[in-house]
Amino acid sequence: AVVSTQSTGDAERVVEGAAAAADSTPSVAPLETLANGHPTYRTALQMAGSKKRRDFRRLRKLKKIAAKRNVEWETLDVRDFGPLPAPPSFRERIDAVLANPRFRLRLVKVGSKEFEETFADTHAVYARYQSTIHGDTPDKCNQSRFHNFLCNSPFQHREVENQGAYHQQYWLDGTLIAVGVLDILPRCLSSVYFYYDPSYEGLTLGTLSALFELHLASKLSRTALPSLRWYYMGFYIHSCRKMRYKGRFRPSYLLCP
Repeated sequence: AVVSTQSTGDAERVVEGAAAAADSTPSVAPLETLANGHPTYRTALQMAGSKKRRDFRRLRKLKKIAAKRNVEWETLDVRDFGPLPAPPSFRERIDAVLANPRFRLRLVKVGSKEFEETFADTHAVYARYQSTIHGDTPDKCNQSRFHNFLCNSPFQHREVENQGAYHQQYWLDGTLIAVGVLDILPRCLSSVYFYYDPSYEGLTLGTLSALFELHLASKLSRTALPSLRWYYMGFYIHSCRKMRYKGRFRPSYLLCP
C-alpha cells in the first residue's frame, strides 16, 4: 500500500497534522500537568517556545499573582492567566531549523554537476546504511548497484524546470548525514527512498525527512508548481517497524490496501 497526503488546499492542515505527529513520537517527554490535567504555565511557555516580550511581561505579572497567593508561580493553572501564547506554526519551525548555520538542506537534481560532485559522499552514506540497518554485504551496495537503484531514474533526463528526479541532501557541520530520493512531478512529490548515516539513528530522521518533504511540497505548490497537490510517502507495511512512522501523519490516504 502507498500512503499519500494532500499538499495543497488542505496544505496548512496537513503540515500542522504532520508537526503534531512528530511531536507525538514516544521519545517526547510527558508534559508537566496539574492534578486537574491542565498544563502548568511553565509547560505552556515551553510548548510555545515563546521569546516574545509580551509573554515575559505576562510572566512577571503572573509571579506577582503567585506571590500574593503565597504559591510557586510554576504551579499555577494556566487558566488563571488568560490565553496561552500561540505556538509557532509548522512553517516557522522548519524555517527556524533552516536558519541554523550548522544545518544545510540541498535539493540536487540527478545527473547535474552538483550531483556528480557529491556522488561519492551520497554513496558512502548509502553503503553504511544498507550494511548496518539491512545487513547487506559490500557487493550488494557498491556504486554500480547504488546507481541502478536510486540514480538511474526514468525522470533523470526530464528537461522540465522544477520537475524530475532529485536527491535532497541533509548536511550537518559540513558532513552529509542523510539523503532523501524524490521524484517531483506535475501533480505530486513522491518519496522514493530515504537513507541516513546510522550514527544518527536516534534522531528519528525518517520523520524529520517527511516533514521537510511536506514543507518542500507545500512550497512548490505555492510557487513553481501550482498543479502539485499530493505528497506520496511511499510503501507502507504496518508490520514493518521502520515504516510505522508514516501512519502518524494525518490527514492521509492509504491507497491499494
